[in-house]
Amino acid sequence: MPAAHRAFFDGLLTHYQTPDCICVHAGVHPSLPATDLQVHPRDSLVWGVREFPDAYDGAEVVVYGHWNNAKLSADDWPMPRIVGQTVGIDTIAHGVLTAMRFPDRRLYQSARYATRELDR
Repeated sequence: MPAAHRAFFDGLLTHYQTPDCICVHAGVHPSLPATDLQVHPRDSLVWGVREFPDAYDGAEVVVYGHWNNAKLSADDWPMPRIVGQTVGIDTIAHGVLTAMRFPDRRLYQSARYATRELDR
């Protein structure tokens, strides 16, 4: 990989924090303070830990993806999984891209795309 590409990837943020929420790819480690994300191992933010989101009991709202754990409505529509102060917005496996606006938590979702097995 060219050095410039490696530098780009190394410079990416592992999280983004606002007064309303913490946005992170795979969640936070429940035994560490969510407001001090510098102490979290990078792997826990990027790949997650088994205990998240169920064991998270922090006061800060944590918005995450990665887990493919959408809640399906009665009509089979994927919705964010909300557990305590966590909001899982990974719905793409169901053909829907999801985003949430803060502080009002307004939900934005794409139209459903057909999901299919990739040709091998």
